[in-house]
Amino acid sequence: MKKAIYSKRNMRALMVGTMCIGIAVNTAAQSNDQKKEETLSREMTLEKEYDPSLGDASKVNSLPEIIEIEVRKTPITYSNFVLPLHPQRELFVLGSGNLMTEVPKSSKIGYLNFGIGNYMNINGDLGVHILDNESDKLNIFYSNRTTNGKVKYLQQDIKQKIKLNDNIGGINYSHNFEPMRLMLGGHYGYSAFNYYGYPADESLTPETIDQDKYDRDTNQANQQVRAYVGVKSNGEPALNYEAMLEYNMLSHKYSFSPEDKGVKENAVAATLDLNKDFDSNKLIGLNTHVHYFNYSLPKLEGKEFFNFENHADVTLNPYFGIEGGDWKLRLGAKAVIITGKNSAFVASPDIKFDYTFAGTSQFYIDLDGGNEENSMYEDAKINRYASPVEGLKDSRTFLDGTFGIRSNVNGAFWLNAFGGYQITNDQHYFVPAVEEAWGNVGNAVYMNTKIFKVGAHLRYSYQDMITASVKGTYYGYSLDKFKWGIPTETAPAPEDLKPFNKPNFELEAGLTVKPINKLSLMLNYYLGSGRYALVNEKTVKMNSINELNFTGTYNINSTIGVYVQLNNLLFQKYDLYWGYPAQKFAAMGGINVNF
Repeated sequence: MKKAIYSKRNMRALMVGTMCIGIAVNTAAQSNDQKKEETLSREMTLEKEYDPSLGDASKVNSLPEIIEIEVRKTPITYSNFVLPLHPQRELFVLGSGNLMTEVPKSSKIGYLNFGIGNYMNINGDLGVHILDNESDKLNIFYSNRTTNGKVKYLQQDIKQKIKLNDNIGGINYSHNFEPMRLMLGGHYGYSAFNYYGYPADESLTPETIDQDKYDRDTNQANQQVRAYVGVKSNGEPALNYEAMLEYNMLSHKYSFSPEDKGVKENAVAATLDLNKDFDSNKLIGLNTHVHYFNYSLPKLEGKEFFNFENHADVTLNPYFGIEGGDWKLRLGAKAVIITGKNSAFVASPDIKFDYTFAGTSQFYIDLDGGNEENSMYEDAKINRYASPVEGLKDSRTFLDGTFGIRSNVNGAFWLNAFGGYQITNDQHYFVPAVEEAWGNVGNAVYMNTKIFKVGAHLRYSYQDMITASVKGTYYGYSLDKFKWGIPTETAPAPEDLKPFNKPNFELEAGLTVKPINKLSLMLNYYLGSGRYALVNEKTVKMNSINELNFTGTYNINSTIGVYVQLNNLLFQKYDLYWGYPAQKFAAMGGINVNF
């Protein structure tokens, strides 16, 4: 089959069997950006060379992220290159790497990792390739992230225990038939955690906060189930095709209080991408995506749930691609129909162009858009402390544009200067609120959002010994049409609108040194400034995230490695969300076995 010009391969990474709750700067991944596309294009991968920087339990705000089949091909997925990242440290998901060992893929069938540190932070990962040949691939994986230690609030001189126990395990299978490839699998996840945030109740005083008015100790429990089956054409058929059917479920154990049952979301998604090559350098295709959401709400007398509306999203994405000697162009459009109570229509471009000049430089443009399906399943990955009684509305992006110039000089110095503009209606922002028994959960507010960004990314590498990088991005916001997520809220809009909890400037820097082949030393720095929160209808400034992290790894041999991680070496105090403090300093040591 000929290479599809700018055809998005949503089913390229079939469930990487490591989970990532990471630190801000992926120096290991940045040190080899040219291999990134190769990594993504592997149809089925289990990362057997475990990188201890992939995740640590000191980052406690989202479900461990796994790289899985992306069935939402046409709806927009925000990347950290387009929209300001949520500043929660654990959201900066790192790519996979070979810090522990550099063993040929065929020589090992799996990995086992275990690490433990202060705050009772525990990391555990296990993955095994049961089958790994040209016709059949079968892998299983399991990961755990646990923490159970006290942190001090920034609002009062009071300590509160963070409790977290994240588990996820799954299986993936792929079989090559002569005309097509079959892919199927799934996973199950269980996450227990407490709403440990400082109560968003302005009537509280240091004398009254510990009188148990709000429950900060009972564990909420989220369960998630995912199952998928898909096929993809092989060889050079008359018509290239890729189809995927997926089921996702996420449920909360509790809603308003530990006495009240929680909400369950069931979602079914179907994606079909058809395209045909012609004239040796052209491609025409149509991608169709249908996603249906159904909610099971417990009947609770005198209590009301908000924004859990059964609905479907239907996306059509016709596209045309053409490739010249030193340029590529994709012309397409997206049309999204949202049904249900909050019905809407979204039209957006799907245009990509890049032009290579001077041999090592490239000018690029990417114009995108679509619909952000803010499901419970996706929301749990972003903010586990979001309100369990309020769903999120879809956000509609009419334009998400990025342009820039990237250049690679002599393979050692790499530069990317970029800018962009985005227009999104009903972009949600989390603000702290009291929800009956819980003293601090994230309620949503919505604003029409326009974002201008500009930045640059520089990287230098010397052989395989030294890699240094720095990336800075400034974001300018224009916000209007403020709306409370809960329709019964009657408070006026705040006078000072801000993109609550998002930074307006990010600086990421990293240095990796390998003095000898078996030893790797990595420093990562992240600054996220200009964050604000909406607390009791008032806009307040939040502390910047100013964090320095260190990771050291040593390979004893090709099978066993040891590592140490030191997070927040500057002992900075900041909130993940308002009232949810991060761990001040976290140290972890561990061992990795590649077998």
